[in-house]
Amino acid sequence: MQLLTTCAGCAAPLAPVAKQCSRCKTRYCGSACQIRHWEEGHKDLCKQIKRGGGAERYFASQKYEEAKTEAVEECAEDTKGQTCYICMEGVQRRHAPDEGLVRRCACRGTAGVAHLSCLIRMASVRENDDIGVRGTWCQWHTCHTCKSKFHGGMACALGWAFWKHSLDETKDDPTDVVPAATITRIDRALGTLCGGLFEKGRHEDLIAVGKVHLEWVQRYKPDDRVGIIRIRSNLASCHGSLGQHELALDMGRDVYAMHVFNQSPMDEICHAAYTLAQHLVEAEKYDEARLLVQERLPDVMKLEHTEGPEFNLQFRRLTGLIEYLTGDDAQKAKAVDFLKKVLESSCQHLGEGHPLTLTIQHTLVGVVNGYYPGDEGNRSSDGEFTSALGTYVKHMGKAPNVELVEVQNPVQITRDAGPAPRDRSSRPARE
Repeated sequence: MQLLTTCAGCAAPLAPVAKQCSRCKTRYCGSACQIRHWEEGHKDLCKQIKRGGGAERYFASQKYEEAKTEAVEECAEDTKGQTCYICMEGVQRRHAPDEGLVRRCACRGTAGVAHLSCLIRMASVRENDDIGVRGTWCQWHTCHTCKSKFHGGMACALGWAFWKHSLDETKDDPTDVVPAATITRIDRALGTLCGGLFEKGRHEDLIAVGKVHLEWVQRYKPDDRVGIIRIRSNLASCHGSLGQHELALDMGRDVYAMHVFNQSPMDEICHAAYTLAQHLVEAEKYDEARLLVQERLPDVMKLEHTEGPEFNLQFRRLTGLIEYLTGDDAQKAKAVDFLKKVLESSCQHLGEGHPLTLTIQHTLVGVVNGYYPGDEGNRSSDGEFTSALGTYVKHMGKAPNVELVEVQNPVQITRDAGPAPRDRSSRPARE
């Protein structure tokens, strides 16, 4: 399995079987590119790439180190002075190289802080102990303590770590027949990596990896219709995040129709409905989006005990926004009250600093201040919170264990925050 699908010399797309360096396995579109790349500096790196396990594993290691550095810097303020809950050591370590700490989940206080290397070791041990059991792979993208998904740079770093680990685990597999365990492992690793890239906003990289993931599942798991549809849904979300809204909307309609036609599990249908509704909002097809979310909201509410609070909050945020965009004055007021309750729930379940909480808060600021289409006349001239939101801020400040983070530059609010990534593997929702 290869993520390096372009020529190292000219970046042209490569066929599945391409010319490669005999020593480090770097691939090229032809001899001319290989010779030119050798003269341009590959000769100085070839032995180093070989020692790193070949081009694919060397590339994965480089990407992991870059993502690790970004994740540690991103979490530095939050983890200052704390210790890893796994090894009980801080940044300065006695029996291992010094390493920064990370935390990007719903844990608060001193909970959930860890070294990336400790999280990787814990995930790999659990994976090897119970290979093939549902839930074993979740350690790569879900917090062991609070059970919420990792986000930000931490999710991206663990995605690359899982991919690197999978390459190491499968390097001695036979080339003629791919073992079933390898098929499952690569599927999970690519799904986790796609989720991590989305969390970090690396949408162009995600499209490249997502296409490789789709090709892998179509080749080795052709009967996994739900998984194939899910990957296509993730690609649609990515195209939407890149501003390709017409393409994303067409893909979203197809994905939703395929889930309904195939009678997929209800959680898959609801996730597809959420993604499609996001694309409809981007295309300003608000009435169609309203009918869709109203139809699926009761089903989403029933899924909270299996899906956790995050998807429930995401769907309710979008529902409140759509109700506001399509309603009259009375309905707009009800939508604002609805979004306030969603924000309060997010603060309680995920914490005030969680990205989803901030997204809900931005949506609430937007609807109260009139930063959405048709509300230009309701905007505050000075850019400050309106009295309605100011009253709510005071109310939230008095509520126990709930704080509202101040939103910086509320005028720069987009109409939508972009679809959230679906589950990070192509496995069916229930096994």
